[in-house]
Parts: sequence; C-alpha cells; structure tokens
Amino acid sequence: MTVGYADVADCSKWFVLEKELFEGYYFYQAQREDFFQRAKPYKGHPTILRMEKLAKELGVVIPFSFFEEANNAHYNSIAIIDVDGADLGLYRKSHIPDGLGYQEKFYFNPGDTGFKQFAVISGFQRQFELWFSKVQKPQDTGLDSRDHWKRVMQGHAGGNLVSSIFWQVNTY
Repeated sequence: MTVGYADVADCSKWFVLEKELFEGYYFYQAQREDFFQRAKPYKGHPTILRMEKLAKELGVVIPFSFFEEANNAHYNSIAIIDVDGADLGLYRKSHIPDGLGYQEKFYFNPGDTGFKQFAVISGFQRQFELWFSKVQKPQDTGLDSRDHWKRVMQGHAGGNLVSSIFWQVNTY
C-alpha cells in the first residue's frame, strides 16, 4: 500500500514530515565526487517549488531537507514551507556527523545560518544536533537508545516550554 501526501496530511492536520534528504537514497555512506551533482541552489530549487504547491493544496507545513549548493559550499539544508505555500526560509545543518556508515563531512559544510525560528506552530531540530558529543552516543551500535533520546528531546522541549514531535525513519 502506498501512502500519499494527501493521506498523511488528512491524518496530521499540521505537518507532513519527510526523512532526511528524502529525494534519493542515503548516498553519504561512501565518498564519491559524482554525488555532488545532486546538490542544487536554494533559489529555484525544483523540490521547493513542488512543496510550495503541495503545502498550499493540503494546508500543512512541510519542512524538508535537501542537498544545497551555495557560495562554493554544500549544505544539508531544511526549507520550511508554510500552510499557504510560502517558503519561510532556510536552515543549514550546523553539526555535521562523521563516522562508520555515514560520511557527511565529506559532502556537507557546517551551516552558516545559525539556529533559526520560523513563524509556524513549532520549530525543528535535526536529530544529530541533539548530540554534541560522542560521549552521549552509544558505542555499541546494537543498543536501542530511542527511549533515551526521546526523553532528552522532551527535556529540551519542556525547558523551552514548547511541544515536541518525534519521527524516525531507519535508512541503514
């Protein structure tokens, strides 16, 4: 069964969330120069144009990440599209992980936008940006730490008096 955006929007009423860099497969597992061809500029980005129409049609906020090329650099960026189809702006991922199974530092520069607020009913935090230190990440990749990181995210939300939404898509 295929679930479309309209089905998800009907259930969510507020947001439609995609996995990170959803436009293709998880390419940053290996270092390949040809993958840089996937990066596109923010202005005029074809996916942003499609999401603007879709958000307006469905009346939902659509935050999504994309591989951006700008100023001789490459970023793992998020565009926030509001319920009226307006592009509210851009956030570039600040903390870039690197390790076994993901080579993000090869592809992405640290973001230069700072942490931004958008005039929607919520803010967005990228999963890796929750952890700033290797000490907080389990060394055993077989450990299921989902309940722990949910609690930490709830703590951050509680400390800032905001609500939180969790979603996880396994891409490995």
